[in-house]
Amino acid sequence: MKIILGIMIVLVVGVAALWALETKRRAHDEILYPAPGSFLDIGDRSLHVECAGQSSGVTYMLEAGAGASSLDWEVVFHRLAERAQVCRYDRAGHGWSDRGPRPRTIEAIVRDLDDVIEQKAQSDTIVLLGHSFGGLIVQAYARKHPERIAGLVLVDAVDTEFIELYADQSKSGARTMRLGSVMSYVGIPRLLGLAPAPSSAPDHIQQAMKARVIRPITIATVADESTSVDANVDYLSKLPPINTSLPVTVLSRRTDPSVPFEQDWEAAQIRLAQLNERTQRVISTSPDHQLTFTDPDLVVEAAMAFENSAQGQQSPELDL
Repeated sequence: MKIILGIMIVLVVGVAALWALETKRRAHDEILYPAPGSFLDIGDRSLHVECAGQSSGVTYMLEAGAGASSLDWEVVFHRLAERAQVCRYDRAGHGWSDRGPRPRTIEAIVRDLDDVIEQKAQSDTIVLLGHSFGGLIVQAYARKHPERIAGLVLVDAVDTEFIELYADQSKSGARTMRLGSVMSYVGIPRLLGLAPAPSSAPDHIQQAMKARVIRPITIATVADESTSVDANVDYLSKLPPINTSLPVTVLSRRTDPSVPFEQDWEAAQIRLAQLNERTQRVISTSPDHQLTFTDPDLVVEAAMAFENSAQGQQSPELDL
């Protein structure tokens, strides 16, 4: 009995020590990596938003992928800001934004995005850029609010059929993430080096990404988003199709046809290229999913090609 009690005391003391150490490390992260933007009050919580550049009647809005934050747009954001007004933001629970109410569905995310657009873009027309899962979010926004949108850039994005195909893997991953969220309070994911960041990002951005994604609320939010596949499919099925006159550019990475997953990804890119008659597809020379880092010039030029159409002029073809 004394041995069992001793073991329990050691475990409690050990957990308390790990919790205190991780709390200290997270506080240090807050000092090392402060929010680059400001905080937008949307009623019951705040979203982190950063805008830069001069508006000519067009605002470019950037939407990150699954488990990602505004930092994924670091290079593209600053290059676009040299030529136009651009805003990036963190979805609820990601980056520096407060956690949002559950469930974290695309419908809920679109409402948050609309709050950001209404307060930051005001009367500007909008060109939306979405990476990966973010591409599905911006498609939903364009279908929900077609009057605000002048163009879409889908950066190696997914479609509804793709998320249905991988729904079981997404839900299974969510269960692991929920365990990871609990374990992150005592720093286990950090100790095991499980904080993900794309190797193609600049070193200082990788470190900031790791600091933000290792937080319990971020890991839990990733799980929340991953379990919403069925609700998302149902919501998307009820939205009208993409406006037939909306210009859309699909930017795809170079895929490997010998890999089954890559075959499914390529099929999704082909489907996206058929969203409407004004959709064009451009394939990057990069095989990396993180085109925002490996081919940022392609992304920027695709966005800027919409400048004339957003101002009511004829849109030029993308020549890359």
